[in-house]
Amino acid sequence: MTITRDYKNVIFYILTALIIFYGIFLRIKVYLASTPFWYDEALLGISFYKINFIDIFKGISDYTKIPPLWGLSIKLIIQIFGYSAQSLRLMPFLASIISLFSFFILLKNTFKNNLAILTGLIIFAVNYRLLYYCAEFRPYASDVLVCILLLLSYKYISFKNLPPPRAFLYTAISIILILFSFPSIIV
Repeated sequence: MTITRDYKNVIFYILTALIIFYGIFLRIKVYLASTPFWYDEALLGISFYKINFIDIFKGISDYTKIPPLWGLSIKLIIQIFGYSAQSLRLMPFLASIISLFSFFILLKNTFKNNLAILTGLIIFAVNYRLLYYCAEFRPYASDVLVCILLLLSYKYISFKNLPPPRAFLYTAISIILILFSFPSIIV
């Protein structure tokens, strides 16, 4: 009986790995396609060329608002890899890949049925919008990742039994995440 159960677990993790690797493959394909910037992305990219690290907290421009920590991470990537379309889109790409793993963990903690987990993971891995966001120079992929991480964190937090130092730490992390992703305040 345990052999059958172990066999099912092995198959489940093999299928999970295949789905995640396929999701990563699709994201790499979209990222390397180097689609042209649309107008809003181009304006934001030009802003990063002219702005310094301190000015990111003041705001990029009048036409667009971005989370300051997301802006700092983009500026840091530009400093390391140079100013190019690929480096501007690297942060959304990485956030999209990390969100695949994070979403699997969220599914695993939410559902007990392996079929439900695999179905949710397939939908997430091949979702057209999520693939599009992985190569778009906007904070949308990071928003998805941060929201998944916040939902995951609620599983492990019990505010009734949370000692004050841990409650303060959780609050501080939540505030930092708001500076990284504006929609996280809703979550």
